[in-house]
Amino acid sequence: MLAKSRLSAPDLIDAECANVLWVKRVRGELSEAEALDRIARLLRAPVDRVPCREVAVAALKLSIDLGHPAYDCLYLALAIRNSVPLVTADKRFVVAVARHPYLAATVIDLGSLPVP
Repeated sequence: MLAKSRLSAPDLIDAECANVLWVKRVRGELSEAEALDRIARLLRAPVDRVPCREVAVAALKLSIDLGHPAYDCLYLALAIRNSVPLVTADKRFVVAVARHPYLAATVIDLGSLPVP
């Protein structure tokens, strides 16, 4: 499903992923070479990066409404703007959004998707 979809994300994605890879490196879960390879693959991935400023106001409103960090709501605001679902592995975020019926269909738990 995702492999055949046009993907977009706030340009924050690169910084967030770099930080996750750093954490995994510090914990010994990845070697330096593995972390560098993964960030290089991300940077080559066909993901349209949208400047955060384009969705910041909407993200803040969602964040206040959901009681959830604005970082995650940047992705949700972009999905709503593009009229597409947000796919996330963040179960806490899925639960937060599910509590709001007008947004529940907007978020899909990555774990619920079929594995190709």
